[in-house]
Amino acid sequence: MARTSNLLTDLSTTLEEKKESRHFVTALSRGLDILALFTRDVTALGNEDIAQSTGLARSTVTRMTYTLSITKHLVYDSAIKKYRLGPATMAWSYAVMDSVAGVQSLTPFLQDFANQIGASTVALNIQAGSEVIYVAHASGPAQVQVRTGVGTRLKLWQAAAGRVFWSVSDDAKKHEVEREWLNFPTDVQGRIAEEMRAAQAEWNSYRFCTSIGAWRLGINAVACTCGDGSGSGWKYVVSCAGMSAEFDLDTLKYRIAPQLKDFANFLAPKLTSL
Repeated sequence: MARTSNLLTDLSTTLEEKKESRHFVTALSRGLDILALFTRDVTALGNEDIAQSTGLARSTVTRMTYTLSITKHLVYDSAIKKYRLGPATMAWSYAVMDSVAGVQSLTPFLQDFANQIGASTVALNIQAGSEVIYVAHASGPAQVQVRTGVGTRLKLWQAAAGRVFWSVSDDAKKHEVEREWLNFPTDVQGRIAEEMRAAQAEWNSYRFCTSIGAWRLGINAVACTCGDGSGSGWKYVVSCAGMSAEFDLDTLKYRIAPQLKDFANFLAPKLTSL
C-alpha cells in the first residue's frame, strides 16, 4: 500500500491520477475550491455565483457554504446576501506570509528596478496549479497604476509569468492546465491554445514570454525565470508590466526583456540562499 508521502512526491503521477487515489477527499477539495474563488478583486460571492464558477450543483454549494460559515472560513453578509472570507482564513494568511517573508525582503530590489524601467508593476511569481501568485511586488512610477499586490492570482494563460511556467513544464503538467480551459467555449479554447503555442515558441527562441493585453486590455508584460532551472527547478519567475502605450511589444522584447533577464540573474543567488 502506497504511503501518502510517496504519492505526493511521485512526479510520474498526474494530478488527475492523484485525485483518483482513495486518500483524496473530494468534499474537502470542493470546499477549498470555493475558498479559492475569493481574491483581491472578488471579495463577496453568493451561492449562485459559486455554483456558476465551480460547476457544482446549487444544493451542493449551499451545503458547502453553510459548513464553511459554521467553521468561520466564510461569513454571511445579510445586507447583500453574499459570503465573504471569514476570520478562520486569516490564520492561513499569516502562515503563508511568514513562509514568503524571505522573498519579500527582496522588494527593495524590485522597487529599484520598477523605478529604473518605468514599469507599473514588478513582481516575483510562483505557480500554484493553473495560476501564478505574486509573492513579492513593487509599483513603479508609471502614471497609470495596475491594481495588484502580494497575493494577486492570475491564470497561466493570462500572465507573462504564467506563460513562462507553462513553457518550462513537462507535457503532463501542460495537460493538467489544458483540462481547465477545455471547459471554455470553443472559440476561447482555440484562442488560448494558439497563444500558449506562441508563448512556447517565444520561450524557446528568447528565454522570455510576453503577454499583450491577455490579462487586461491595455496592460502588457514580459517575464523570465530566476535561475537556470537547477536545484529546486523553475521556482520563481520575475515579471514586469506597464501600459501598452509605453510597453508595446517591441519595447518589451528589445529594451525591457534584456534588462529583466539581467535582473533575474541578479536575483537568482539571493533566492537560492533564502
